[in-house]
Amino acid sequence: MLRFLFKIIGFVPFTLLFWTSVSGRKYLRQFKGKPVVIVSNHKSMKDPAAMFFRVHRSFGAIGKDYLFKIPLVGWILRRAGVFPVGVGLSAVKTSLRVLKKRRALLVYPEGTRVSDPGDALALRNGASMIAIKAGVPVLPCVINRAPRIFRLSRIKFGEPISVEEYQDRKIGKDELTEFSNKVSDVMTQMLEGFEVKEKRKRWEQRKVDTARAIMFREIRIPDVEGGGAKQQILLMRRTKPHINKGREYFVTAGGHLDEGESVKQAVVREVREESGLEARAIRTLYKQVFNKKMHAFVLCEYVSGEVFKDETSEEYQPGIPQSIGRDGKPRGTYDPMWVDLGRLSEKDFVLKPKALLKQLLGDIKKRGTKLVRNVKLLK
Repeated sequence: MLRFLFKIIGFVPFTLLFWTSVSGRKYLRQFKGKPVVIVSNHKSMKDPAAMFFRVHRSFGAIGKDYLFKIPLVGWILRRAGVFPVGVGLSAVKTSLRVLKKRRALLVYPEGTRVSDPGDALALRNGASMIAIKAGVPVLPCVINRAPRIFRLSRIKFGEPISVEEYQDRKIGKDELTEFSNKVSDVMTQMLEGFEVKEKRKRWEQRKVDTARAIMFREIRIPDVEGGGAKQQILLMRRTKPHINKGREYFVTAGGHLDEGESVKQAVVREVREESGLEARAIRTLYKQVFNKKMHAFVLCEYVSGEVFKDETSEEYQPGIPQSIGRDGKPRGTYDPMWVDLGRLSEKDFVLKPKALLKQLLGDIKKRGTKLVRNVKLLK
């Protein structure tokens, strides 16, 4: 009842201020009185409001935990059919209960608001797991740009994606990722020619010259009672006579973009060449201007492989005076390795650039190793 009241009260003001059109309603009508998982990209905090007031269908939705800690906001969200993500499998169980009641479930599987089209649609597996477990189709939905006052935004629904082929299979991470990528591909096609690029700041518009990887992994520790795990980050250990007084320091894996290569393609290639590992580029986290060149630090997912040192590469030559690098200075050593996250906060640990270390420590403390955020300029 309260949900209907909120909609009646807010419909006219929202419609007058935030102009929003909806297309592809026929696909949504197919699921009238039936459960379906609506998967959408996420442009701004006003996206859920646009769906609530402009899409005339009752649905449940997943929201960030911190919103429910704000007394009035949390109360309104719960009455509007939104529930917190929760910890562990609690969100999945709540989602399944929503679908069991033959309602629609709205999910933003990117995990955060993403305004850069190049970094969008790196979908997490939560929505895929919910849809497969419940045995209900996924209905892809895209919004072309963030809703703003007196500006038209468009919402588009696409053809539903069936989960039938996954019902009689053992579902693991690989299967969930496969289905998430399938949904992502469909949404990417829907956005072609539909999405409106937002006006970007001058530093965001600059061409990227170098791509560097921020890649984590979690390993199990079998000898710890009850099981344990530790998190690590891929770094390159360096030594150069003229840097850090000849003592070791660390940098992230990466290098220059080849002609015609995208940032994501470049960072995957560089990780493979420098460490032997296979990675999947997710999105750009940070950018920094250094020596008049733009460096992009890209969050990557560890896929497979073991770290190895290619001693035939010029980057791994011993640091002797007669071994000169491209910069005309002694090369030094360059070793790929997994480094425990705890080392980042050690007093004598040196990660270059310094701004990256400071930003990483702050973001890991707030968000963990997911590090989901919009692009930030390091200074």
